[in-house]
Amino acid sequence: MSAALAADIVMEQFLPKAEFTPEAIRKCLLDAKGFVLSEDFSNAFLGLERDNGKPVWQDFNPRLEMRAGQALEYGMELQRAYRQFENKELLSYKRTLENCCKQLQATLTAFLDRTINRYADATPRGLHEAARLLNILTFLYLELQTDAIGDQSQNLVTELRAAEAFLDSRLQVTIDQEATQKLLNQVVSFKLRQQQLQDILAERKSEEQLQELQTTQKQLETAIAEYRQALNAEIEQARQIRFMAIAYAREQAAAAIVSSQNHLTLTENQLETATDQLSELLAEENKFRSQYLVIYPIFLATALLGLLILTGIFSQSALWLLLQNFWANLVTYLLWTAVTILTYLGIVWLKYSTNIRDRIQKAQKQIQRLESTVKATIVELRRNYNEQLKLEYDLYAQNLRVEALNSLIKTAKQRAETLRQTLTDLSEIYNDLVTQRDQATTKFSEIRLTVLTDADIDAYYQSFLTTLTIETFTQEQISRSQSWKIPAEAFKNQLIPFTRQQFEQLSNLSIGEVLKQSDLIAVNTANLRLNQLYNNANLLLRIQDIDTNLNPTSQREITLWVGEKDKEQMFAFYSRFSRTLTALVAEDEQRLSILTRSLGFPAYFLSQIEFYRDCYERTQSEQIVPDENIPDLIPEEIGSGRELKLAYQTLLLAIALGLLSQHSQGDYQFNGRSLGKDREQITLALATEFTFQELYGDLEERIETFERDFVYHKLQELGTSASYLNHYEGKLLDHLLSEYNPLN
Repeated sequence: MSAALAADIVMEQFLPKAEFTPEAIRKCLLDAKGFVLSEDFSNAFLGLERDNGKPVWQDFNPRLEMRAGQALEYGMELQRAYRQFENKELLSYKRTLENCCKQLQATLTAFLDRTINRYADATPRGLHEAARLLNILTFLYLELQTDAIGDQSQNLVTELRAAEAFLDSRLQVTIDQEATQKLLNQVVSFKLRQQQLQDILAERKSEEQLQELQTTQKQLETAIAEYRQALNAEIEQARQIRFMAIAYAREQAAAAIVSSQNHLTLTENQLETATDQLSELLAEENKFRSQYLVIYPIFLATALLGLLILTGIFSQSALWLLLQNFWANLVTYLLWTAVTILTYLGIVWLKYSTNIRDRIQKAQKQIQRLESTVKATIVELRRNYNEQLKLEYDLYAQNLRVEALNSLIKTAKQRAETLRQTLTDLSEIYNDLVTQRDQATTKFSEIRLTVLTDADIDAYYQSFLTTLTIETFTQEQISRSQSWKIPAEAFKNQLIPFTRQQFEQLSNLSIGEVLKQSDLIAVNTANLRLNQLYNNANLLLRIQDIDTNLNPTSQREITLWVGEKDKEQMFAFYSRFSRTLTALVAEDEQRLSILTRSLGFPAYFLSQIEFYRDCYERTQSEQIVPDENIPDLIPEEIGSGRELKLAYQTLLLAIALGLLSQHSQGDYQFNGRSLGKDREQITLALATEFTFQELYGDLEERIETFERDFVYHKLQELGTSASYLNHYEGKLLDHLLSEYNPLN
């Protein structure tokens, strides 16, 4: 029963097949899409470029200032800072990304395992459904699973393609998907047409529709093959295009830095030239001002003053008249003097504005423009350096993102293989349990009866299932989410003790307690079995056809061997049949033995038993067509045949375990000693000859060193491969299999 219960647990809780209906497949596709769109999945990738919540990347921003006329030196300092950032900070960022990538892989793996566990524990079909989900998550041509145009299914492979195309817009990469999309539309169209034809044929049979369906199926197969080929070519082409685009982007970034540096140097040179020109114009301005506003006015004033002095020297009257005229017309002279000065200043301003001022303003504007250009060029140069560093950082981060997805896909495939292997191991365990259940039948003969038959045990087992739910094992011992993480042997080592524990109380019941259990056997059936045992015990007296009732010296005596707990019960029951009942205590409480003998001629009866037993044993190997339904009439416990049987069993065990080797001529050998070819003669020698007793003892000691499970396995192999065994040896082998069965 423990084997049957274990088989039912494995089959009903671990091995139910997943449904392959269109609805179930669509649900699995939605679950795969939900997996990659879940917050856990998205948040895991958001953490790739964050270290303790802070962004890993920090812009290149060296603390450098450019002094006038040092554009070249500034460029060299900036390049030096760039190299230092590349060799230190950027390397540190990459190492941080590596650590974040490892955490990302661990997070994704844990999320995948949680998803598998949730699927496995959801329903008894969970292991198969989890394996199917993993297959869909890693399926390369997921688009072929869609049944409608425009239906965007997603899995880990599509996410991998999206990760590979993460920088396409920045790299200006464009992938032509027209060919694959066209073929995919054809595949979907053929699928829809195939479904329509199948629905039509389901309603009514039509030869024309059947031929069209076959043609559509061939077209569908061709379209699928072409789509796979086109998609593979597109993926390879995209990788080559991205490789070339990355190289071009790096060249462009380096060229932009060189261009900015050259432009900065050129602008700086132009600024220096413009500054020199401005200096010259300012010098010219100062010269113009000193000439027209200082030198010429002083010269004119000096000339007028000198003229007055000369006039006074040569003619004081003329000087006096001139001064009187000046004082008399002072206002007029002052007015004309002011007009003259203003006119002069106007002429000077006009000349200054037309010749000098415009050029100075133009030079100043040019200098301002060049200074702004220098600043902008410096900013652009720093930005170009930063963009080049950021490009390398982004490419590295993208490679790690792709690596993480590839690692997750590989892990998902490994998990799928683990689930498949687990299901295979569970199927093998189930088959072994079914075999053990079928082999674990009650054995009985005419004089050896069984209290419970197979039908009684099956009836009790069915009633037992109503009190114990099959889910108890998955709830208390091993859940489905744990079953794929442990070895099959560990699973079996927990399953078998659990099932045995459910029937442990039965294994300790005595004969009387079994007969009292109404759920095991009915009361009338129990009485019938006890009566049958008594009647069969009388059969030994029928060997001699005499009437013991007429012979007072041959009165019957019944001896009963029963356990201490059942002695009174059995004695009370069998006292009804005979007054000369003797009840003896037996060590085995699960065995009830009855012996009926005639006190007058016990030796005669025993000799007759030995005679018939010897005849019986000699005819076993001579039966041409053995009949399994013929009961064993002679008990093996009586006579010397028991020693022969034990010796024969020891011989078969030694052959199964490889202790006896058989060379090319067919002789059996043990420790270099030849025993002969005939197994019956070897058995007889082991049981009766003194010279073989030491060898017999060595064989028994060697056999006892082996584990019972290993012996059982070797006996099964012997039964499968050894076709040379006769009928009697086959019966002995069956007895050994029953004795060494782990479930017994």
